[in-house]
Amino acid sequence: LAENNTVVWRFAGDLNPDEDARSELGFSILHGQLNNDQEQDSGDYQAYAVHMDNQYGPWNLQLTTGHYKYKVENGSERIAVGAYSFFDSIASEADIHSINLAYTWDKPFDGLDSLTFYSDNSLINEKSGGLPDTQMHVFGVALSKGKLYTYFDFIIAKNQPFIGGSIAGDDDMTQRLNINFGFYF
Repeated sequence: LAENNTVVWRFAGDLNPDEDARSELGFSILHGQLNNDQEQDSGDYQAYAVHMDNQYGPWNLQLTTGHYKYKVENGSERIAVGAYSFFDSIASEADIHSINLAYTWDKPFDGLDSLTFYSDNSLINEKSGGLPDTQMHVFGVALSKGKLYTYFDFIIAKNQPFIGGSIAGDDDMTQRLNINFGFYF
């Protein structure tokens, strides 16, 4: 199936537009059509989310909760998705939640612009097709110097293909150390 004719709408506003503290609350919605190999209508999909981004000095807290649904003509509770020569079966409907906390330390040492310590956590639950919950917890630090950004992540997950599991559910906890160097220009 291919996604087609997608419309996305996002509304967000500052609750506290202050120099040292800022809170943004938002709502997003997405809707589109699904087409089969012959480019015929095969259903639709939609998603919505409520999100909040809070900045208080060096601290950042992000909260999101949402829901998605792929409504295919055959009524399947699972759909196949793929990328990078890999495919997996996902729930055609589920809830998604995330909570992220970060602390940025500006100019911690000579020669370093900043250090950002973070904990990013997500949960996909209430899945159709009897699929088990997917969890991912990322603990890390990002270093920046000029246009060079380096991330050191330790990831712990369950039923997450990104680090070796299957979103269809093998219920194994997997871990990965991820180091990423980026030069932005």
